[in-house]
Amino acid sequence: RSRSHSCVESKYSRIGADRFYQLVLDNFYNCAAFFRVVPDFVVQFGTAAEPNETSHWDTTIPDDPTLQSNLRSYVSYATAGPGTRTTQMFINLDDNEGLDEQGFSPFGRIVQGMDVVSRITNPTPGSTDGASQDDYEIG
Repeated sequence: RSRSHSCVESKYSRIGADRFYQLVLDNFYNCAAFFRVVPDFVVQFGTAAEPNETSHWDTTIPDDPTLQSNLRSYVSYATAGPGTRTTQMFINLDDNEGLDEQGFSPFGRIVQGMDVVSRITNPTPGSTDGASQDDYEIG
């Protein structure tokens, strides 16, 4: 069984780190899938396995300033624009400093097992749009 370990750095993104902590306490990510892979860019996750759980946490959180660059192994919230962070996040597969000026504020990083993250396969081969929640099966 392969694992990866992350380290949350609230000094980089206090609001984002606190939201992640609350989500983990609520077991939000249990049975969640990596639903989007863009090779050499990001692996995205953060939709709960149960639609009720996803809607429960659909409240946005304010943006944090970008104090840490989006380098390989750092974790940031995905957004649909300013002020739209909820539960979806991504792991940088490469150094993506261009995301810094767009307001993506890392709140943690993978400290062990980045090789495991790098082997996550795209759930939608031929597309980088990702899978929808309707595609999930709990089992």
